[in-house]
Amino acid sequence: NSEECWVSEEERVRTDAKLLLGTYHPLSEKGLFLSEGTENHLQFLTWLKKKLSNSDIHRVILSDPFITAESISQLLRNISNSNISYEIVTDAIAASHKDPKRIPNLKKMESFLDVLHPGHLKIRAVSASKVFLHDRFLVLLGSDQIPMVYILSNSFDNVAEQHASVIMPVDNVLARNVFDYYLNQFEEFENNGQLDLLFDSEQSKEQITNTKK
Repeated sequence: NSEECWVSEEERVRTDAKLLLGTYHPLSEKGLFLSEGTENHLQFLTWLKKKLSNSDIHRVILSDPFITAESISQLLRNISNSNISYEIVTDAIAASHKDPKRIPNLKKMESFLDVLHPGHLKIRAVSASKVFLHDRFLVLLGSDQIPMVYILSNSFDNVAEQHASVIMPVDNVLARNVFDYYLNQFEEFENNGQLDLLFDSEQSKEQITNTKK
C-alpha cells in the first residue's frame, strides 16, 4: 500500500534494477548553507516550497524527533501541491520534559491548520524504551520511486532561526541505504506496537463529516 511507511518488494526490485543499469539520477544539486536569522528561515521555506512544487513529487517523508504541530502547519500553509502524501515521523520521548504539550498537540493537528490540507497527512511517533530518532532527514519520492534524501542539521521548525543550518543532499546509493534502513526500522516498530499513529488527516476528515451529519 503506497500510503504505508514502507515500499513494496516490487518497487524495491524496480529501483534496484535502475541502480544496476546506471539510470539513477546523478547528484545534480549542491547543499544549502544558511546563517541564523528569521529571513534565512524564510529562505529555507522558499527552498522547500520550490522542491515540493514539482508536480512529479507525490510522497514526502520527514523524520524529525522534535517537530511541532506549529511547524507542520507552517509547512502545509506554504505548499501548493495538493497531491502529496506527507508522512511525518517523530519520537514520543525526545525532549518531552522541555515541551510536554508537543505530542498532545500533534494528536489534535487539525486545530493548527487554517484549512484542513487536501493532501494526505499522517503523523507517527516512535515510542521505544529510549530515544530512537536523532537525525533529521527529508525524503522526496516521485513517479520513479527513487528516494531523494536531504539531511538537515537542525530540527524543521528551527532551521536557520537560532543557529546556522546546513541542508545536504546525499548521493543516490546512500539515499537508498538511508531510506531502506529507517523504513525497515519503522516497520519493525509498528509490528512491535511501538509506532503510534498520532494524526491521520483522512480520519480527521471522516470525523468532521460525521459531526456535520
